[in-house]
Amino acid sequence: MSPSLSDPRSSTDRAPAATPAAQAHRLLVLSSDPADGPALCRLLERATAVRADAIVEPRPRQALRRLGRAPFDAAIIEARLLDGTGEALAGFAAVAPDVPVLVLAGEHDGRLIERAIRMGIQDVLLRSELTPARLSLAIACGRERTRRLAELRELSLTDPLTGLCNRRGFMLLAETHARHLRRTRRQSLMLFADVDDLKAINDRRGHAVGDRALLACARALRASLRDSDIIARFGGDEFAALALDVAEGAAFVLLPRIAEQLARVSRALSLPVAVTMSVGTASFARGGLTLDEILDRADHAMYGGKRRRARSDAGARGHDAGAGGDGNGPDAPLAA
Repeated sequence: MSPSLSDPRSSTDRAPAATPAAQAHRLLVLSSDPADGPALCRLLERATAVRADAIVEPRPRQALRRLGRAPFDAAIIEARLLDGTGEALAGFAAVAPDVPVLVLAGEHDGRLIERAIRMGIQDVLLRSELTPARLSLAIACGRERTRRLAELRELSLTDPLTGLCNRRGFMLLAETHARHLRRTRRQSLMLFADVDDLKAINDRRGHAVGDRALLACARALRASLRDSDIIARFGGDEFAALALDVAEGAAFVLLPRIAEQLARVSRALSLPVAVTMSVGTASFARGGLTLDEILDRADHAMYGGKRRRARSDAGARGHDAGAGGDGNGPDAPLAA
């Protein structure tokens, strides 16, 4: 049995009285001892003068489910439960990346503490040294660290100009979807696009106008697709999008919509030049194609559309944008 949590009553651990509007702290406690929850709440209440509530769950899988259903200020895990919960702990960050995970350990849990640190635990709370101030500080620092880590992850996966995913973020999200798709019979649609003559816009109008052109394309794609779809600035003048769980022939609906939205957004941004995109599509469902192969098909379709338009009407370049497909979408202009 783990030793009881210390509960010293030093006046230095007391905080000023809380205002009536203060929101209660919520703790998820993964422990084999039901008394750990109330004891931790008492310590936290004495440090903050704010009510604290705790849910004590001895089973890692159930704790993970609870974490996904309700907001918590921190998850506190008994060290002895770390031995067989590697999978569950890895899931904590995926389910609630903004919730700090702390370990509650005894003096003889050195090996488990080392394991916890390697697994990315935010802090270790020794039962014999735990005071109201120590607990409150660990939770506050843990929340700040998780917030900053989330910001760093966002920066590493997001394009700063458009706010869309960058290439790395797109590939991570799209690969997750592709793995799921291989187990189902649902169909998705890959779109690959580039901004027509962006270099000429930058050279003649300046990079500020070129950035606004990229922003117009990003907003047009976002307005044309669903919130659940994955959209990215793939790099330079290129964009990629993955429309999830679509009906047959979805490109016939999506491509004209993108053209209409791009014209509308360009007017709203008062762009001094016509902005158009070339878009290629490739549909895929359950099968052996990899994500890179699907992207390659959409890319080839896009350039095929560019070449056909150049042959049919070279003088229309800069005014019309076409869409190449894989047989599932129209090879029609996306006029801005």
